[in-house]
Amino acid sequence: MKIYKVKELKNNGKTVNNIHKIPSNVNIYEYLNNIDVVYKEVEEIKNKTSLFSHKNKITEENLKEFLLNLSLLLESGVALLDSLDDIEEEVKPEFKFFIKDLKNGLKNGESITSIMKKYKGEINPNVLSLIQIGEETGNLNNNLKKAAILIEKNQELKKKIKKVMYYPIFQIILIIGVMIFWIVGVLPEMLPMIVSEGVELPATTKFLIALTPTKIFTFLGFIISVVIIVKLLLKFSPNKKHIKYKLDKLSLKTPFIKDFINSYYEYITTDMLALSVSSGISIVSSIEMVLKDINNLVYKEKMKKVLTKIKEGETLTNSFKSEKLFSPFIIRMIKVGEESGRLENQLEFVSKKSQEKLDELSARLPKIIEPIIMFVVAGFLILMVTALMGPMYDMISKLN
Repeated sequence: MKIYKVKELKNNGKTVNNIHKIPSNVNIYEYLNNIDVVYKEVEEIKNKTSLFSHKNKITEENLKEFLLNLSLLLESGVALLDSLDDIEEEVKPEFKFFIKDLKNGLKNGESITSIMKKYKGEINPNVLSLIQIGEETGNLNNNLKKAAILIEKNQELKKKIKKVMYYPIFQIILIIGVMIFWIVGVLPEMLPMIVSEGVELPATTKFLIALTPTKIFTFLGFIISVVIIVKLLLKFSPNKKHIKYKLDKLSLKTPFIKDFINSYYEYITTDMLALSVSSGISIVSSIEMVLKDINNLVYKEKMKKVLTKIKEGETLTNSFKSEKLFSPFIIRMIKVGEESGRLENQLEFVSKKSQEKLDELSARLPKIIEPIIMFVVAGFLILMVTALMGPMYDMISKLN
């Protein structure tokens, strides 16, 4: 994908600057001629600084708002190109280039999906799938709304995950900061006075004296280096898939983390299946869409086996049951849906229950972490008391 800054000459004689984002294999001049643009200057934007300065980006929030507005206008009977004209006047400046590309592509006979696929690195593939099905089935306005709902749910899910991740990280950084402050800032001021009085130092005090700032920062640097090396191995190692598989497998055996991961994938699977089935997408295509959102390799492997079984004619219930993917409750609900012909309703019900469970686990995290934090803080305080208070008491006794 290449981005060009084009100085265009309008019918009223005025010159305006516009940004055009096109595939790398498309000639910019042929592209401009095809969309009847009279240009004076064409400049390719190559560096990140220039690109950032124009701020042309498809954010989830902008895309969600656009899909909802387009759905409402189409539902009201407004023609597609007229709808895009109306939306273009209202959207933020950094999103106008996307509307212009849609309008130009539609005028050239392209479908909305084919135009949006040029931005597949910035748009969720499942959003593209929903829009494509909408175009193919003549139910575009309804599927645009469902695509917007999908984006909104993904946003909410990301917020939950960030909340779960950031809380323990913040607590750990806080504790490390307090420890460094005591060891680097307080101890060096107090210990010389204690030592000068000839007080015999206990083992804990000698241990803290040995923890010089250089050693502390060396240790922290070692931890950071290990994290960076693991990330690089996961990204560049020939065995990166094997390493990630082992780490994913370990995460599914770790207390609390395994519950959160299971609830997370139960939710996104049942929610996507409910959304897909209601949009007229087959179960096979729905599972393929779910696979795009699964990062855990152990889960992905099991879901691929589920997909194979369904293609072979097995029911959704038996496929999930054989791979032991979900809880008996979810399996039972899906089975009721398949047998009663109300699969969509059952999937929506299960999705809602899975979301509630995920919310509950997110709320429980602080309660789980707090005792651990208190234990660490108490241990540090005991260390400080034995290392400082004891020698100080001996020093005061000698002075008396």
